[in-house]
Amino acid sequence: AEAEPLQVQETTAPVTSITREEIDQRQAAALPDLLLYSPGISIARTGREGGTASVFLNGGNSSYTKVLVDGTPVNEPGNAVDFANFTLDNIDKVEVVRGAESAIYGTDAVAGVIQVFTHRGSTRVPEFAAFSEGGSFGTGRGGTQFSGLLGNFDYSGAASYLSTDGQGLNDRFVNRTVSGNFGYAISDASRVRVSLRNNTSDAGTPGQTLLTPPSLHAHTNYHFFSSNARWEFATGKHWRHQVWGAESYNREFIENPVQSFYATDPLAGCPQTNPNAVATPEFCDFTFSDRNRYNRASFNAQTSYLLSNFAATAGYQYEVENAGISFLGQHLRRNNQGGYLDFRYQPHPRASLDFGVRAEANAVFGARVV
Repeated sequence: AEAEPLQVQETTAPVTSITREEIDQRQAAALPDLLLYSPGISIARTGREGGTASVFLNGGNSSYTKVLVDGTPVNEPGNAVDFANFTLDNIDKVEVVRGAESAIYGTDAVAGVIQVFTHRGSTRVPEFAAFSEGGSFGTGRGGTQFSGLLGNFDYSGAASYLSTDGQGLNDRFVNRTVSGNFGYAISDASRVRVSLRNNTSDAGTPGQTLLTPPSLHAHTNYHFFSSNARWEFATGKHWRHQVWGAESYNREFIENPVQSFYATDPLAGCPQTNPNAVATPEFCDFTFSDRNRYNRASFNAQTSYLLSNFAATAGYQYEVENAGISFLGQHLRRNNQGGYLDFRYQPHPRASLDFGVRAEANAVFGARVV
């Protein structure tokens, strides 16, 4: 949360940094596949590709881990991140910070923080990469990435597509990703940057096929978007400042439009609405349609005073959270704001001290200090 990065050995919280080189070596396509190799992380996934994927850090609940994409919080309000369609396209680095870091990252960083950093163009000669691969079960994946420097402007963009039929009935999964990171150096002491990321996916959900016939028409449609616009500038030799706005939203559409099987047991209360449905003794396939919408938008400002072995940071955040949940039948909203201070002192190259405090005013839970 400070203006200048730290060496990993100088941080006062355990940190794992996963570089682009390691991402390429592991041939990982999605973020959960990469995090599997990090200490203290457990991954839970319902089913195969496209199944809900949850991350549990340091033994905490999945909603206790704050996830940032280029500094933008992407957790659903008060909830976890579904990593099912989170690909590694156009990503340079992933950092995992362990422990309660709510003082500087926000009050939902209970078990730790996962930060994702998008690639920035760094070469005067444009770089272009493309890949394509395929395999069993009708699986195909391909994508492109383009980046470079043009004067004071750096750019990076990527797009990918994944499709698979899966190993059984209604086990299909389709995922599309578009990502961009664009920066402009106004001067040596001032820079602006915009980063965007968009994921859309659709997954068939056959259900409990060990107990019932597969549900042939149920599916989950998921849309994830994050954006960040940032201005970084310096006033003097020691002062660094940042002002940024961030927004993320999640859209979930879960539907089963056609009944695939029904129970012949009258106690199951299972109406038969499809003449082609398969009869089972006691289980029913109900039709349903649920649509959930979540949104987080924030304004942030911070200033840092930096010396060779000392840094002091002060910051402020104002955040608006929105949710539209179909089974509640109403729109929910809360406005939160918080201010924080952070002091770092390094009296010796092998010793680091850090103190952080945050005061948060939450529209639901009231005022809290961490």
